[in-house]
Amino acid sequence: MKRKVIGIFKINYPSEIWEEALIENLQEFNPLVLNRVLYQHKLKGIPQNNKKEFIVREINEEILNNSSLGNLNAVTEEISGVWGSVDNFRKNGFGTCALEGNDIICWCTAEYMSQEQLVLKP
Repeated sequence: MKRKVIGIFKINYPSEIWEEALIENLQEFNPLVLNRVLYQHKLKGIPQNNKKEFIVREINEEILNNSSLGNLNAVTEEISGVWGSVDNFRKNGFGTCALEGNDIICWCTAEYMSQEQLVLKP
């Protein structure tokens, strides 16, 4: 990383023992420890909130192929930045979005996956 002059990178670790070892061994980089929370979703039973002004939907083929949706470009740009491509996200990622009328008003996509928590789609 130092040779590539990357200004920031993230390291996730499984325990406090790893945290101590990483901080000790990476002192020259002035590591900053940030607390994170892992949220998991099985993509079944995503609540539908059709009685309000918005609805929540899985980010799926129907959403990704609907070029008339407002803010779809922002969603696909973020997906491409995190997953490398929309196709990779379709195969291995997941996310939800809120629609108000014909606009995506917010979204949440998985960024970090682990083999213990992920079943890859064919």
